Amino acid sequence: MDEFEHDFLRLAAAGYAPDDLFFSSGPATVTEPEFSHCVSGIVEYPAEAVATAVAALPGFVSVEDGEYSRAWRWEQGARWVEVVVDADNTDDGGVWLASVVRADCTFDDLVTVWEQLRRSIPAVYLHEPTCRMLTPRSFLEEIAVAALAPAMASPDPPTARRAASEFARYRKLAGAEYCRRGSWPERVPGSTRSVFDLRPPVARLRCVNRWRGRDWEPREGEFDRTAAAHGLRYWAHPTSWTVGEKYRSGFVVWCPLGDLVTARGVAAELGMLADDPEPPAA
Repeated sequence: MDEFEHDFLRLAAAGYAPDDLFFSSGPATVTEPEFSHCVSGIVEYPAEAVATAVAALPGFVSVEDGEYSRAWRWEQGARWVEVVVDADNTDDGGVWLASVVRADCTFDDLVTVWEQLRRSIPAVYLHEPTCRMLTPRSFLEEIAVAALAPAMASPDPPTARRAASEFARYRKLAGAEYCRRGSWPERVPGSTRSVFDLRPPVARLRCVNRWRGRDWEPREGEFDRTAAAHGLRYWAHPTSWTVGEKYRSGFVVWCPLGDLVTARGVAAELGMLADDPEPPAA
């Protein structure tokens, strides 16, 4: 990997360790955000069918062929991906539940492998340590673009140009739009449908909801109305995070870099600008 890939395009740029991720089965369709502990059912694929599909992925070779665990690896230079099918993630009936994904590669490397797997095993999601089940689009929109954002804002013209090119690549890779959970679309009618609808370079800020009584009160509607009054074009998605052991509920706002001061002003005016450090990814 060159320096740009290492700093902005690698999975590690989003804070992932090489063994943090899984491919997992889930429902045929999901509304975002989806979490594995919330799904009521999954599409049941035989573990043998998944093993066959992984073994057939372009460029993958067998690196482990044990009685209870099999693994296949793709490698190109310093970039690599391994996918494991084992008994620990298969139920007693032979139904596949998940596969460990060991990887040190770029975001688009992983999405390319993932999309190839989805051709034969469609209901496959990327399961991360928060138990979030990501789709290719949400992985690129929320995670990969967040890692790329500092390069888009770089004062170095070659770095900024390459970042804009990578943003365009992610847009092409992102695939079909998805549905947001619950009433989110109605609460943010001014939001674009995707971060890829915004003109790069783009930047983000994080807003926190208000704690009222015994629960968090959503505030994205307030942001949307005030943003409209300021003529701000933006995209937003819900999020949560922890500071120490304290849970935070809120949302991430993306806007063109030139409008970031306005977006921060809107959030500050409403008292919802998060004051704790930004995470490495959305």
